[in-house]
Amino acid sequence: MSPAETSPRPHVDPPRWVAPLVLAAAAIVGYGNSLSGPLVLDDLVNVAGNPSLRNLADWPAVLWPPASVPTAGRPVLNLSFALNFAFGGLAVRGYHLVNLAIHLVAAIVAFLLLRQTFALPRWRERYGERGGRLALVTALLWTVHPLATGAVTYISQRAEMLMALCYLATLYSFVRGTTSDRPRVWHGLVVVVCALGMATKEVMVTAPAMVMLYDRTFIAGSFAEAWRRRRGVYVALGMTWLLLAGLMIGSHVRDRGIADAGSYNAWTYALTECGVIPEYLKLAVWPQPLVFDYEIDRAALANLSVAGALLPATFIAVLSAATIIGLSRGHALGFFSAWFFVILAPTSSVVAITFQPMAESRVYLPLLGVLALGVVTLHRLLGRRMLAAAIGLALAFTIAARARNTAYASEVRLWADTVAKRPQNARAHNAYGMALAGKAENLREETAQFETALRLRPDYPDAHNNLANALVRVPERWAEAVEHYRAVLRHEPGSARTHSNLGNLLSLMPGRLDEALAEHREALRFAPDSAVVHFNYGLALSRTPEAAEAAMGEYERALAIQPDYAEVHNALGLILAVRPGREEEAIRHFREALRLRPDSDVLHFNLAAALSQRPDSAGDAAAHYERAVRLNPQNWAARTQHAAALLKSPGRESEAIEHLIAVVRAEPRNAQAHYALGVGLMRTRGRETEGMAQIELAAQLAPNWEEPRAVLAAITRQKK
Repeated sequence: MSPAETSPRPHVDPPRWVAPLVLAAAAIVGYGNSLSGPLVLDDLVNVAGNPSLRNLADWPAVLWPPASVPTAGRPVLNLSFALNFAFGGLAVRGYHLVNLAIHLVAAIVAFLLLRQTFALPRWRERYGERGGRLALVTALLWTVHPLATGAVTYISQRAEMLMALCYLATLYSFVRGTTSDRPRVWHGLVVVVCALGMATKEVMVTAPAMVMLYDRTFIAGSFAEAWRRRRGVYVALGMTWLLLAGLMIGSHVRDRGIADAGSYNAWTYALTECGVIPEYLKLAVWPQPLVFDYEIDRAALANLSVAGALLPATFIAVLSAATIIGLSRGHALGFFSAWFFVILAPTSSVVAITFQPMAESRVYLPLLGVLALGVVTLHRLLGRRMLAAAIGLALAFTIAARARNTAYASEVRLWADTVAKRPQNARAHNAYGMALAGKAENLREETAQFETALRLRPDYPDAHNNLANALVRVPERWAEAVEHYRAVLRHEPGSARTHSNLGNLLSLMPGRLDEALAEHREALRFAPDSAVVHFNYGLALSRTPEAAEAAMGEYERALAIQPDYAEVHNALGLILAVRPGREEEAIRHFREALRLRPDSDVLHFNLAAALSQRPDSAGDAAAHYERAVRLNPQNWAARTQHAAALLKSPGRESEAIEHLIAVVRAEPRNAQAHYALGVGLMRTRGRETEGMAQIELAAQLAPNWEEPRAVLAAITRQKK
């Protein structure tokens, strides 16, 4: 064999743009089907219900959101949502695109950090030209790993990704500072990016410690040497902890369920997390099943014991010991293992999260350490064959990530998936019921989900309230609904929402209007600045004609608080429309309501009815009746009026008749529709007898309505 045949082929590094291009392609393929997922769970508070996002120019509100929203104390996160809102309102695609962009940039920074790490003098001899390849494989697997969907696809978990990006950028800037001829610039960037991370999510608290651990493992060789060389950097990084402390104190951190043990004490939380950490590791290796919401399992919590936690605790202890040994020897695998444990420590060991002891999003950044450790290990075992194995694994992860993203396509699908995998999760059953709400065909399943939630957690106020709201749609179960509202008030006597909901229901029940008004006044006592409470009180008052003025006063107070409240404008318009001389005011309110909700068939119908009272607005009224019918073909009142308008248009009688036939089939006792149908048929040659029968039926259905009788009398006179 010739020397040419035995000499190794020279290694040629690919162009710098190849790695970002590969990662971008992987991110697009893996998450391209995730961009239309709706706002769910915390999104409804962080985004849809976050008042601080509405005006980007009001930067103090944007950077200091109220403690009632989870973005409080996280100004960088809240600013990112505010920018999204400024450019696209609540359109979800923009939020998903930003999440995906953050994930991609984080993956690129992770690749750069790993490549820089493998190229450090201490590791160049071991990994040589293969370092860049190992870095790209690790970043690629992280990009498409199905476990990351809990952060990328769930909009609110932008917090986790932004923090992770800052975390990785902090370490990368630090490494560059140790090898650059301009270290001050890079080390200054270290502190800035770390501070931004502290202002994004509290888990960033571990970053300064990880920087020193990285320095000790890969560069300096000891903590003492790291401190001697870069004391100023570490002091500056330590100052970012003061920023985090100030943000946490100022945002009332316990109001967000952070640092609040709730159902746990330190001991029970530690026992719980003994099972959680091995589950995270299992999902990193075998990401099935993935669950959107891991609520407290109260039965499991009650049965926690040292014996039950012994096996997972032993497993964790062995891994921790191996990590410590690896770190003591300055081994890269020790650092990657420490990466997993240290970043998870705030939520798994130090601070109890009362509402969810386990969440897939929390392992988003720790997952990178597990994958790096796995890739290095596979490389040692398989050598060059590792690349083929990694590509196959990346393809499998991509397929699994796309499949997982389909669960986020709708609220109903997401919560159905969750309750199937976590049947003891009361919060998931409650959320599933809420996702089903609004459609009559879902009512039975909706109520069943709320009842299951209450079976699992009898003292669950939200489930009591939601079940009551569902039962309101079943008149024969109104008494049960009242009891569920009262159950909420036993747990939360100051709940203005529940007092108001109970008042709404009681106002529908015969003889209980006084009780209803008392509940509404109680709601106002607890929430005097709530537009919804004033609106509901006004609705109850409007049920008695003598209280119409008082009802209008409540509506006006609601509009003073929330001028863009479409339902209030509509309700005010309905009262004004029947008051002599105030028709123009009514029309103005209906138009404003329509401006706010242009796709409401009810609002188009109400405006058309008001306009029809003006002789010069018949055409405008007809247009709004037609729009109402297009939006909702089953709005039978609108179809009747639309058909009546068509009967006045030459050549459109047959179209009107089609509409009216549909109405009388759906509402056989609709006298107005029968009469209009009769008029249309009377004008159609050969169908006069049918028309006469329809008018006679209208007269029978509405014996006090003079118009059909007058028409019948006129026809009789003509025949004579």
